[in-house]
Amino acid sequence: MCWNSGRWSTPPGRRGWRRLSPCSARPAPAITGGASARRWSSTSKSASSMRAGLIFANWFWSAKFAEGHVLDQHGLKVTALRVHHPPVTDCFALRFDQGGKSVVFSADTAFFPPLADFAKDADILVHEAMLEEGIERLVARTGNGARLKEHLLASHSFAEEAGRIASEAGVKRLVLNHLIPADDPDIGEADWLAAVRKTWAGDLTIARDGLVVELSGAKAAQGEETA
Repeated sequence: MCWNSGRWSTPPGRRGWRRLSPCSARPAPAITGGASARRWSSTSKSASSMRAGLIFANWFWSAKFAEGHVLDQHGLKVTALRVHHPPVTDCFALRFDQGGKSVVFSADTAFFPPLADFAKDADILVHEAMLEEGIERLVARTGNGARLKEHLLASHSFAEEAGRIASEAGVKRLVLNHLIPADDPDIGEADWLAAVRKTWAGDLTIARDGLVVELSGAKAAQGEETA
């Protein structure tokens, strides 16, 4: 199962399956779990829904969706949960279930307790994370620091909060992504581990661009901690 965040377009009113050329697929950070890879893309469409696309090999499925059921075809079930990411009103966590395996993506979100029930017993939870000690330095480097800080604190989650969601959900592995700050030379993997270990004692991966995590758990990803 591969997930990719990106933009795409399709003619208005088009829904269902259509054939893609071999060059349509784009490389992306991935979670793999079998021979039939899938890639997920989403982008805001309207105030009441999202437009999403799902690729099975070289076939592409597209539709609008809102909270709840998204897709149930070919053994793959996709569900969505509206999370809290102001000022955006339509931001959704996504859960993928197939063959007894499950992956949940938090999307951009502030600490949102209902996400724990949504991610219950998932094999992998991919959750965004911030480090409190890096926020002040981050906003100091921008020209609109006060407004940025207000947004970050209102709309995103600290690493400790991601760990709390993972613990309450009972997931098998937590993957931290959308790291804030991501480019501070004074912050390293040890800082992320120290923060998340306050609330999460299970298997843990600190994501990076191009990371591949084996859903089966048979192959460890470089840079992950499995304590």
